[in-house]
Amino acid sequence: MGAAIPIFYYFMNSPVTAKASTMLSTTMAFGMTLTLLQTIGLVGLVSLSWPSYMQPLMDFVSIFMLDLESLNFDCVGVSSAMRYGVSVLCWPAALGWLVICGLLSKLGPGKLHFQKAKALSTLGQLFQIGFTIIAKTALMPFMCYSHPNGKSSVLRFSDVICWEEQTGHTVMVIFGLIMTMVLYWCTLLWATIQAPKRSARADMFFLQATRFLFFRF
Repeated sequence: MGAAIPIFYYFMNSPVTAKASTMLSTTMAFGMTLTLLQTIGLVGLVSLSWPSYMQPLMDFVSIFMLDLESLNFDCVGVSSAMRYGVSVLCWPAALGWLVICGLLSKLGPGKLHFQKAKALSTLGQLFQIGFTIIAKTALMPFMCYSHPNGKSSVLRFSDVICWEEQTGHTVMVIFGLIMTMVLYWCTLLWATIQAPKRSARADMFFLQATRFLFFRF
């Protein structure tokens, strides 16, 4: 993942053309394939008894869901809230790593230097590719199942009682929504509202930074 981010920067900021280029077609095909695998991964989260011949497929697609639970962090005594926090922080960490890559690029030739607008577009593209994972992570604390005593636990973290502060559930809900879905959605909404005005002013920085959102249209 770390090596992929700078590669995405150079390959996802090719010049915009009137006709679909080979690179554009390739990246769109890659995006659709990844979305398909993530969708299958979401289906795999459903608590059903899958046939044995489908289990290898479900295990494979879980990789594309960034399912950190498969690493068995609970075996080393990490709390459920902490494990969830690590999942949420993957995306801010991607932002931080992109900044570091941009600083490191200054040490190389001029043509390899990161540009701020293109870096923002790359980050938006990464969030767009991973939107299924972001949504799954943000909504995970809302997936609860009932106990005979009337209480309920989070499906993926059975030791977390839903809507009880003592187990950290409220923090998980707020932290997950704000750090993932809300910030991303608000950013896209702001960019969409600003696009006509900025386009009329030929604001090239804005157009380049939001290329990930509008270049297909």
